Amino acid sequence: MAFLELIGIQKKFGKQLAVGDFTLEVQKGEFVSFLGGSGCGKTTTLRMIAGFEMPTSGQIRIDNQDVSNVAPNRRHVGMVFQNYALFPNMNVIQNIAYGLRIAGVQSKIRRERAERLIQMVNLAGFQNRYPHQLSGGQQQRVALARALAIEPRVLLLDEPLSALDAKIRVKLRQEIRALQKELGITTIYVTHDQEEALSLSDRIVVMRDGHIEQIGTPAEVYHHPASGFVASFIGTLNRLKAEVTEPENGKLTVAGQQVTTVGSLRRKKGEPVSIALRPERLTLKREKENENCLSGILANVNLLGAIIRLSVRIGEQEIHIDTFNNPYIDIPRTGENVQVYFPEEACQVMEYNRNQVLEN
Repeated sequence: MAFLELIGIQKKFGKQLAVGDFTLEVQKGEFVSFLGGSGCGKTTTLRMIAGFEMPTSGQIRIDNQDVSNVAPNRRHVGMVFQNYALFPNMNVIQNIAYGLRIAGVQSKIRRERAERLIQMVNLAGFQNRYPHQLSGGQQQRVALARALAIEPRVLLLDEPLSALDAKIRVKLRQEIRALQKELGITTIYVTHDQEEALSLSDRIVVMRDGHIEQIGTPAEVYHHPASGFVASFIGTLNRLKAEVTEPENGKLTVAGQQVTTVGSLRRKKGEPVSIALRPERLTLKREKENENCLSGILANVNLLGAIIRLSVRIGEQEIHIDTFNNPYIDIPRTGENVQVYFPEEACQVMEYNRNQVLEN
């Protein structure tokens, strides 16, 4: 039995469908991220779990209890907001203990629990500071500790790191994941940042236009996307127009050059398709005898810190290759002819979408 269940959840604002037919089972102690662009329904779904929005239809169950129409303060759910929502007139320990005070917990127990959480979120020595005396990362730690103080059944985080700079985001998300594992708390995390979702989650729910596109582990959604949208939304992706030549043998052509994928294709001979290739699966040197090879012209070299991204023109199309920034390797000059190699299993065949290929 799942600990958190969303069964056919739907939410409408007037005639506008915000979330439709959303079904998900989350196990106790699992960390699940809702990932998608603005307006995809991820925050609305989170707010329905919290009780700040009531579903138009469907059911929400926590620990086998139907909470679909239960008030937020009776669901025993903790929520961390994007804007921290700290009380400016309260210091750190007062902010953390606030929910316990409202719940009527004795002052001694409130203080003991708040002080324990202060240690857990690495805020020792900041007990008496007020929000305006804290950095953004410190404020977010206070908000997290406050949500955990009530010992919630489910922890909800609504893009909690989006206002922080890159280095602080990386450090804080590691702390959040470590704390979540230590406490074993069931957690739902909303983000539009694919890197956050991939690094934090046990499973990811990719959303689009109020619907679920795919549910899977980070490895599953990255390496085996269920749709062209998921493939392009998660990570960098090359998309090339191809034509099926021998569907029974998994053979296609790209700009007149033969490519083979694993297994047979459920396509017709001559049918246009898109092939999806991750940049890190491509190389300029043959590593295995049976690898695919596409000839092209090196169009551009971009230094991206630890990664160098090479752009290669294949006919009228362009693909990108990511390689480690090793100063001891030789990189061809722009304008030179190059061969791009990749294994058959790296080539995923999808429905042809002219706009997606042109956006590549």
